[in-house]
Amino acid sequence: MESKFREDSLQYYDTEELFDHINSSILLSPKTHQLSSRYLARQYPSISRLNDAVLAIETARKLRIPVPVVRRICEHKGLAYTIIERISGVRLCDIWAKLNWPTTIDLALQLRTYIGRLRTVTSPVAGSMKTGECSSFWLTDHYGLPDEATSGDINAFLKFWLNFTSVRKAILDAENRINPEPEGHLPSTESPFFLTNHNLSPSSLLVTPTGKLYLLNWDMAGFYPSCFEATSMRYLLNPHHRTPGRSKRGAPRPWSFCARWRWIVFTMIAAGNFEGDYRILKHIKLKTDHFPHSRRAHLLVLDGPTKHPVY
Repeated sequence: MESKFREDSLQYYDTEELFDHINSSILLSPKTHQLSSRYLARQYPSISRLNDAVLAIETARKLRIPVPVVRRICEHKGLAYTIIERISGVRLCDIWAKLNWPTTIDLALQLRTYIGRLRTVTSPVAGSMKTGECSSFWLTDHYGLPDEATSGDINAFLKFWLNFTSVRKAILDAENRINPEPEGHLPSTESPFFLTNHNLSPSSLLVTPTGKLYLLNWDMAGFYPSCFEATSMRYLLNPHHRTPGRSKRGAPRPWSFCARWRWIVFTMIAAGNFEGDYRILKHIKLKTDHFPHSRRAHLLVLDGPTKHPVY
């Protein structure tokens, strides 16, 4: 069904009418609809997650960081959307492979300025800005961390997973009430925590025709340790990022080694060099992805921070 959405009626549509227009509009991505040449609708899993993102966007705007303009919020039948103004430009992932070094450095310095402004906003506890939900992918297993997690909560989580070698050993250590200090380097979890976008991937950055960099995606924003911005930028550079065009077999072309290396330099300029922290967090995430329930025995016997009940 073709959408008959009228831009001048955005504020006057009732919720059901607006959702009908969203459902009949062009789907640009799994979470984004094109309502018109001027407006996009972005979906969120819940109204609480939407409110977290909107507060982060509003805060970033006050810090003079280029972000989308939110024109309306709507919720209907368990779905939540922001209606935002469309920004003219191209995503960084679509031009990165052909970007020259002067432009790369210019964009990195712009982003460095924005990240510096974000870091002026701090909190004694971690988590999203409104609800305090600790949704960082660096801190996610089956049990999660409580809302407004403390420095001690994050340290306990990272400490367990850095020590983890097998489910059997984790159970035996819990039964013997052993909770050793990790031998390796542990990323700093001291508060205060810094406002972090946490999703500065090439697909979430947009470059306007004048060369201005916009930060599009604020779904994961919150207060986290200082290393989380840079380490998430490194982690989000994954094999799924592609250059425009097709290979001979019809599959999207992957980034070249030089393009990937240039992104690493871009990250270091913009967010700092946290290579050691990145290697540790990446190693921990590999464990939490493959053995998400492994903290169970530890939590039952030795207690510890958790968002979900432990049975």
